[in-house]
Amino acid sequence: HRVGCRDEALFQAELAHIFEGTWVYRCHVSKVKQPYYYFCTQSGRRSVIVSRDADGGLHCFYNTCRHRGATLCQSEAGNSRRHVCRYHGWAYDSAGRNVYIKHEDRGRYPDEFSKDDHDLIKLPHFGEYAGFLFASVNPDVPSLEEHLDDGRVLLDLVAEQGPEGMEVVPG
Repeated sequence: HRVGCRDEALFQAELAHIFEGTWVYRCHVSKVKQPYYYFCTQSGRRSVIVSRDADGGLHCFYNTCRHRGATLCQSEAGNSRRHVCRYHGWAYDSAGRNVYIKHEDRGRYPDEFSKDDHDLIKLPHFGEYAGFLFASVNPDVPSLEEHLDDGRVLLDLVAEQGPEGMEVVPG
């Protein structure tokens, strides 16, 4: 049996063990350099949002509305104070907090509804090293520093090429 680039079993194994099984590079901080900037990418089979909130904090959450699971961000990148579901109007701030539920007052939700968490779901692990942002959808991974181990030396070489650091530019 020849293993080739179109081998479905190999593809599924890569998804499970690499893209959904360990830390994966998401983007460089220069992609989300200012408040409200966001960048969307794939983590295995799922779309995720890397976002910088109003206070400068970085976040990584699934690009999925908590109401009915619709994709929130349709663009790969942008600048937005709010991510609004285009189907039912639920809105989230740049930190992933649910800030508006359309028709909540007349939605006939049960009493327990207001006690539930409606914020975007954060990935189990998200971290930064030398401006490189990594995330893992697997809750059972070692720390980012442990994962990178001696590879940090190479990332340092790349990150320290110029006196002002590095920035990812289009093209």
